[in-house]
Amino acid sequence: MRALDCQTFAGTFALATRDAGFDLVGKRESGNFGVPMYLDNADLLGIDPATVQVGDADGWVPENVDLVFGNPPCSGFSLLSTCINLAGHTDDRAEQQDYRGVHSPANAGMRNLIDLAGSCDPTIVIFESVTGAFKQGRSLMQELHAQLELEAGATYTLHHVLHNNLTLGGYAERNRYFFVASRVPFGVEYPELDRLLTLRDAIGDLQHTPFDLVTGHVTIGTPRARRLSELASKVEWNPGEASGVAFQRAIKQNIELEHWNRDKPGIDSRTTMYAASRWKYDTPARVLRKYACEEQVHPEEPRPFTYRECARIMGLPDEWRVGTAIGNQIGQQFFGKGIPYKSGRWIAEWAAASLNGQPGSVQGDQIGDREYVIDVRKQPEWTEPQLPL
Repeated sequence: MRALDCQTFAGTFALATRDAGFDLVGKRESGNFGVPMYLDNADLLGIDPATVQVGDADGWVPENVDLVFGNPPCSGFSLLSTCINLAGHTDDRAEQQDYRGVHSPANAGMRNLIDLAGSCDPTIVIFESVTGAFKQGRSLMQELHAQLELEAGATYTLHHVLHNNLTLGGYAERNRYFFVASRVPFGVEYPELDRLLTLRDAIGDLQHTPFDLVTGHVTIGTPRARRLSELASKVEWNPGEASGVAFQRAIKQNIELEHWNRDKPGIDSRTTMYAASRWKYDTPARVLRKYACEEQVHPEEPRPFTYRECARIMGLPDEWRVGTAIGNQIGQQFFGKGIPYKSGRWIAEWAAASLNGQPGSVQGDQIGDREYVIDVRKQPEWTEPQLPL
């Protein structure tokens, strides 16, 4: 089975698809983001580096494949999209809000993927996005479905697949959406889990491992990382607390902080859901964001997560090379901008099964013409998997 990668950045989804039984025949990216790490792992992906094409989407070369898959960049349905100011409108909230929704320019990545797929004659097309792409953007998903059929000259059934990486066997609780358009019967099965995995399952064995004994087990050296490390080393900072809570505790206790400006402490004095925080060991991992290695603090060590720990949280094996990410702020984003290995592997395996004429029995509830919704976040009559004691 042949698959074409479109916008998977640093390659976690690509590795999952390869491991599900597909041969990767190429990669298409509009920018160089994540490509160095992807190429550094070309042997693990089984892909010829010469087939990796980086450039404007108008110049992407199609391939005749069974599957086109990807996770296009931040959509107009991401909660973080409201933080993006359009050029020339930095003080206009109305213009900022226009960046979100069905007509957002941030949705160009999804449109580009469908344009490419329409020229590749694929049997199945899959891309991942936030759940808002279905909840608020169903009309756009229907539009992309129609666009695919028009450009491919074929009939596809659209499945909206709602899932949680945690209940698919991953380490991080991450609710997301898969757009799945298929020319053959497509279906999945509910995953069977004995228990939910935790952050400790992912990285616990690395806690007392010397830095660099495991490749990539090093921290980033940015001012923010130093600031948070100092805070974690000098004041009580409980797991689950935002950095702003620990900072205020330091102020009240009159603890000297060398790397902090008390008059203008900046973003790390906040206590919102987007503030840096100290994670809990014995609960599932949270979602890694783009500043994965400098804003999330280890539950017991006075430091942010290492590159290898971030890779582990995403489900990547230790043989996955992370060296091209080390030493810069862009590199740490290679993890948070991808999708977890486990959810990618799950959907790719069901794509493979469907291509082989063995789709799962869960094919969804019909909500429109050739349109179904599959929700595997909560199984019918499911006894909730337990956290380990």
